[in-house]
Amino acid sequence: MLQHLLALFFCTLERALTPAAAIEAPDIDQVIRKAQHYIEENHSLDITLENLSMELGLNKYAFARLFKELTGVSPIQYVIQCRMQTARHLLLTTSGTIPEIAAQTGYKSATHFQQAFKKAVGTSPGVFRRESTAPRP
Repeated sequence: MLQHLLALFFCTLERALTPAAAIEAPDIDQVIRKAQHYIEENHSLDITLENLSMELGLNKYAFARLFKELTGVSPIQYVIQCRMQTARHLLLTTSGTIPEIAAQTGYKSATHFQQAFKKAVGTSPGVFRRESTAPRP
């Protein structure tokens, strides 16, 4: 009986000392891919680190650290990259105004969109559109 109780004690102790993540560790790559897919599909919405981590059921700090380790950019930087990719596409393929494209890419104001676009791309959205669609000699 004593052996059984000792075995039960040590088993319980081992479980208590083993991190929960090690017991049922989700496939981190899969979680990050799910996060990337969520961002790509919803980047025009108001995405925050809090709602992203809640969507995935993770602590926001651990999620942000893992995301950056595996992708090289923070989750919010990834949102901005997705928004800029969509903005470049819309600037080249539509006649939408800058405020319309700002709204379609998740920015609340055209001014904020223009600042973010210039920081990410190196030129303003208007100049980008003109230079990219201008006929080349």
